[in-house]
Amino acid sequence: APQGEIFIVTTDIQDSTALWEANPEQMILVLDKHNEIMRAAIAATGGYEFKTEGDAFFVAYEDVEAMISFTCGVQRALMDVSWPNWLLSLMAEGSPACWNGIRVRMGVHYGRVSSAFDVRAGRTQYFGGMANLATLVTDAAWGGQIVLSRQVVDRIASARSSSPSPSTSRSAVALAPLAVLVFSGLAQPCEIWEMLPADLASRSLCFTDDRMRRIARSAILLTGDVFASVWPDEDATPSDIVAAPALANRMTTKQALSSLGKSTTNTFPMANSLATSS
Repeated sequence: APQGEIFIVTTDIQDSTALWEANPEQMILVLDKHNEIMRAAIAATGGYEFKTEGDAFFVAYEDVEAMISFTCGVQRALMDVSWPNWLLSLMAEGSPACWNGIRVRMGVHYGRVSSAFDVRAGRTQYFGGMANLATLVTDAAWGGQIVLSRQVVDRIASARSSSPSPSTSRSAVALAPLAVLVFSGLAQPCEIWEMLPADLASRSLCFTDDRMRRIARSAILLTGDVFASVWPDEDATPSDIVAAPALANRMTTKQALSSLGKSTTNTFPMANSLATSS
């Protein structure tokens, strides 16, 4: 099992409770396919599955590229399934070029983790603030979205900047800074980014701020200057890293607000309750 400074990935299916209520017998088959995809991707990338809770998976990685391959690979594999019509009829509308079937949210955090071997589970379990923050990062994501803490983005930047020529084994990704979130009970704010497989980057245009507002005590939206702070030299940015389309929209919005004499920093109060989507 990975030890020390590692990546923890957590996932879950958006609106799974509603799907179970709509068709419990057929949802068993949907969950079986979901689990098959998850475990095939974990095996292919050398991940360590340390826990499941319902449809949620918890996976640890030591290698940044393996983590990227897993998260992006799952999103692509879900696109390739012939999902049943009853399920598709319940999904929000979206272009078939980037949406198909169940929508799985994923979140990733990186840091030094505490762990212990659980004899009953037969697996090493991870706990403490680092593991808890990984789950909160996932909670900030919409189904079909991969959300990363800034610590993860810095590891990606370090790994790919040191080897800017992409290899055939590296997944091309679209990245965009999202917000700085303050979670209840945590003293330190958490900067989060979006990552998508480059071929599914247009998904970023579908995501709103609503979910972040519901799960965080406050959120300050980020814009393109944060992307430039990580990759200041556009010519030196690895070719398998691109800015997500939504980033340009947020930059335009910022400029529009400035022209109206309004604040370009949006701070959102926490909603009265947490997100109801399971």
